[in-house]
Amino acid sequence: MSQATLPTAFLEHIHRLLGTATEDFVRSHAETAPVSLRLHPVKGSGLFDDAARIPWCGQGRYLSSRPSFTLDPYFQGGAYYVQEAGSMLTGFLLSPLIDAMESPLILDACAAPGGKSTHLLSMLDGKGTLVSNEVIPQRNKVLQHNINKWGYANSIVVQNEVTSLRDSGLKFDVVVVDAPCSGEGLFRKDPEAVQEWSPEQVLVCANRQQQLLEALTPAVKEGGYLLYSTCTYQPAENDLQVEKLVRSGAFVSCMPTDVPEGIVVSEYGWQAFPHKVSSEGFYCALLRKTRGDSTRTRSEKSAPGMKFKQAASLLKQPERFIYSSHEQLVSAMPRHTYDILSALKKNCYIRQAGLTLGEEKGVDFIPSAALAFSIDLQSASYPHIDCELSEALDFLRAGSPTFTSSVRGWHLIKYKAVTLGWAKNLGTRWNNYFPKSWRIVQQSNG
Repeated sequence: MSQATLPTAFLEHIHRLLGTATEDFVRSHAETAPVSLRLHPVKGSGLFDDAARIPWCGQGRYLSSRPSFTLDPYFQGGAYYVQEAGSMLTGFLLSPLIDAMESPLILDACAAPGGKSTHLLSMLDGKGTLVSNEVIPQRNKVLQHNINKWGYANSIVVQNEVTSLRDSGLKFDVVVVDAPCSGEGLFRKDPEAVQEWSPEQVLVCANRQQQLLEALTPAVKEGGYLLYSTCTYQPAENDLQVEKLVRSGAFVSCMPTDVPEGIVVSEYGWQAFPHKVSSEGFYCALLRKTRGDSTRTRSEKSAPGMKFKQAASLLKQPERFIYSSHEQLVSAMPRHTYDILSALKKNCYIRQAGLTLGEEKGVDFIPSAALAFSIDLQSASYPHIDCELSEALDFLRAGSPTFTSSVRGWHLIKYKAVTLGWAKNLGTRWNNYFPKSWRIVQQSNG
């Protein structure tokens, strides 16, 4: 991308921001964007061991070239998430805080497609509860898919305006606001972002960001944290938004002094520039709330007992979970997550809660696709099929399997150590239970 391709008004702003470094910044946009991913802490073990590490994320890796992620069963099975390296700075900021909390309640307010939610679930490692929100229905479906692949049961996906979350009465230990923005940090990899950019659009975004932050401020408990981020370089969308929160007296900045090499420190946050670090543009700021309500609304409903013995037997530690059913679907979730769900139900649209185990049909039980991805699955409960790459891709395309097994019934379909889904051996044929809405349509080359 040449200097002439970038909007003139944008370049003028960058020159005011960077001065003589503007040429380096523009030159970086003519280079190939780096390829980065973040490994699942369990499923991704041993993958990409030879790849370069991302300095601020222990599970982050740089790849030397961009493979076809769609045609990689490891990706389809949730062994890693493709994410910009700069976005992983949120983990650098939040991980020490989450580690010190006993059972944190976290809100990812603008969560789709799921990069920060899956990162947060990795940091939580089963403790506490993550509430992930996305108001746009189609984007919410993508969010659900990615959270299902990540395989943790302590999550709830909702689809609401943020005011509904504020009015739920819940007070969150951490609220993450990865705000919709003018997208300047993605110019190198997204030409459409360049075409859509204008100074007027920056102001529209800044106004929307302010509304989001004002609505979510009451949802952060006293002593809790707000992490704000964008993929832009505009002070109006970055530091000036944070400054308003600090000047309100309700928040104080709490950015650490340990700054990763190459990250630029602004007055209130950190900025990743593509000519300084191997990343697209990204801004983040961490604040602690000093004034507000520190209590958390608790559910007064009694939790259902563990009466679903068949479903419970599928999990490694069934006693950790609360079980419930709705329209024949059986779900499991940790007790603390059930408490949060009960509070959210008052005025929030719940799209997914905990782990869907499967569907009861008379005496039969049909295991869910989400259960196959779960890190809590007692995989020894079922026989499994180890696929070659071609077989795995055919399965992921929702094709008709031709596996070999002397055992009838349900089988886990695996590619190496990663589980992809379910197939059922009927004796004369196999049924593929990989969801058609998730199937891959891209064909292999050659």
